[in-house]
Amino acid sequence: MGHQSYSGTVHRDSETRKIARGGNLAGNAACASAQERTYYIGMATSDSEPAHSALTERQRRPILFAVMMTIFMPAMEITLVATALPSIATELGGFELYGWVFATFMLAQAVTSPLYGKLGDLYGRRRTLFVGASIFLLASLLCGLATSMLQLVAARALQGLGAGAIMPMALTIVGDIYPARRRAQIQGYLSSVW
Repeated sequence: MGHQSYSGTVHRDSETRKIARGGNLAGNAACASAQERTYYIGMATSDSEPAHSALTERQRRPILFAVMMTIFMPAMEITLVATALPSIATELGGFELYGWVFATFMLAQAVTSPLYGKLGDLYGRRRTLFVGASIFLLASLLCGLATSMLQLVAARALQGLGAGAIMPMALTIVGDIYPARRRAQIQGYLSSVW
């Protein structure tokens, strides 16, 4: 059954819920102004309004900031490692593994990105992003504690496993909460982190 809306009532399968202007639907407050109009995921509130998100613009801002800060972690890490790796390789020895520090990270990230996309669909994007960021941060700690190049390469592989969740989930979250007409602008914000 599809989602239909008329006379302030949304019909979804066998459920009927009233939408009152200034009231709420499933715990989400409706907005007063046209600019802060609330969209509901999976339910169109009228024939002309797409069902993008249950969030107002004011509610989206902290989410966007959190997503930007999450993207900032691997962006900063890549910048720092690229700059400091010659000194690190000299101190730890094993200069022959220099290329593997980058290769293992990129390979692990490339392999896990589609897997995290599927996990995000199955278990939720926020949870998947949290797991990936947690793995990334734990691996960053292990990178800092590495006493040899081999340990650093292994920790970087683990770091890549976590980083594989960050970009796909961040972009998907933005796609979920912003309508198509705003996504280009928001992508510009995300690109500014790099």
